[in-house]
Amino acid sequence: RSAYEDIESCHSGDSSCDCVTNSKFGFHGLIDYLWLSPALHDGLVARLQVPTVAELRCEAAEPGSGDTPLPSLVGPRWPSDHWPLAADLEF
Repeated sequence: RSAYEDIESCHSGDSSCDCVTNSKFGFHGLIDYLWLSPALHDGLVARLQVPTVAELRCEAAEPGSGDTPLPSLVGPRWPSDHWPLAADLEF
């Protein structure tokens, strides 16, 4: 099972929970996964937060930008087009 399964099933057009693990060149989406066996999933205690579309728009907001494509994650502050995924597990 995915460590992020609760937000993966949240993609129903509600932009407040539209999470993003990749954004570049006008594309954005939840395309990265952290798979855990059932036994490990039971020990999931924490995970990194994944940004939402709204958070990325707010971060890159410029006056009058409206519904322009999301900015690429790649840039001086972040050298990758993928957001990191990580989980703390209790054994």
